[in-house]
Amino acid sequence: MELAEVIEKVSTEGDYSHRVHRHGDDEIGLLYHGFNNMLGQIQARKEERDKVENALRKSEARLQAILDHSPALISIKDLQGNIILVNRNFDILEGPSLEEYIGKNVYDLFPVDVADALWKNDLAALEAGHPIEVEEVIAHKDGLMHTYLTVKFPLYGGDQKAFGICAISTDITERKRVEEELREAKEYLDKIFLNLPVGVAILDGLEFRYFRISKTLADINGLPVEDHLGKPLAEVLPDAARDILPRMRKVLETGEAFPNHEFSATKTQKNHILKD
Repeated sequence: MELAEVIEKVSTEGDYSHRVHRHGDDEIGLLYHGFNNMLGQIQARKEERDKVENALRKSEARLQAILDHSPALISIKDLQGNIILVNRNFDILEGPSLEEYIGKNVYDLFPVDVADALWKNDLAALEAGHPIEVEEVIAHKDGLMHTYLTVKFPLYGGDQKAFGICAISTDITERKRVEEELREAKEYLDKIFLNLPVGVAILDGLEFRYFRISKTLADINGLPVEDHLGKPLAEVLPDAARDILPRMRKVLETGEAFPNHEFSATKTQKNHILKD
């Protein structure tokens, strides 16, 4: 090919594999030779760049596949709160399509109160310089508010300067619901136990510390319920403990109950006959 033809193909096709046919060793020939060497160097650099870009595309595709198959919400924002990346789980949130998240600011995507909370946590992670854990609440397309346990941490470039904040959020709505139900059930059972019409206590550990006690038994002992909890039986009823503790230890050793046992105890200047 002649020089003009090669230049045109390189400029229009971007193909640096073309070469000019060298004619002789005169100045024109040397010019052609130098031009061909230049094309060869450009072609080598382009091939290397293409390899790097291809490897980068594959790496990004693998990363995106991992992100998209994660059950968590995963996002990256820049230092101004603009979305750089989201995984496809964001499609369950009340908001725009996935494509519309990219480049949008957190305040463009969520109500002000939600955006304030999200951005406040982002800045806290940035200021801390290490991962932090927070709970965040956000609406789903199902119209319900969901609670997320979110890990947020700053992202650093090669110059060790932060360029963004990553958030990984796990939906704990169901866990929170179960925890609330368990808390309510515990409160209900505690009230029942506290108000039993008979003296009942649950003792914990080898020191037989009061874990639960009914108000009836606390009144018999002459102390408020609060003054029993966490304390060893020997501290609350030092006189009776000499009789009771050996029998309780025997129960632990044998697994057999000792029914219909009576003992007397003195507490706050009152004598009581108790039957266990």
